[in-house]
Amino acid sequence: MDFVRDHVPETHPDKQPLIALLQQSFPSNEFNVWGVPAGASSIIRSLDVGDYMLLVESVHFPDGYIPALCPVKVFIKSEFPELSFALWQSSHYPFVFFFNTISLDLSWFEFLEHVGYKDNFNPRGKVYRIAEKRLARFGGYGGYIHHLQRNHSKNCGS
Repeated sequence: MDFVRDHVPETHPDKQPLIALLQQSFPSNEFNVWGVPAGASSIIRSLDVGDYMLLVESVHFPDGYIPALCPVKVFIKSEFPELSFALWQSSHYPFVFFFNTISLDLSWFEFLEHVGYKDNFNPRGKVYRIAEKRLARFGGYGGYIHHLQRNHSKNCGS
């Protein structure tokens, strides 16, 4: 919490709301954070608390991997370039969201099969929203999240 407080300027209009939401959502002061490039603003601005993001580690054959499911707990639709710079030594990721990680054991190619994408699909660091119709066999977004948690969570059964 202090790190965020120290790296968002006092003059930022959303500093106090951000700190208040972090304190409310993460009473333990432990959370994960991810940043998204300003170029993804049209998609990231539609992100809401309660949405889920998948973090992709690699899309290369044979060991493409998606290690993290991220339920968004705090997101303010405002840019935080100073916080981005403090976290990643680049202000290129100013849209920042906060979450607790659900560790996954999900290969990139399993994911492609789940959503019906071709093997050569490569997001190259971009943010995409999956069309809900691609998740119809899982019952939509909620069903897919349940499937991931039940079948691909490293914490299955705990």
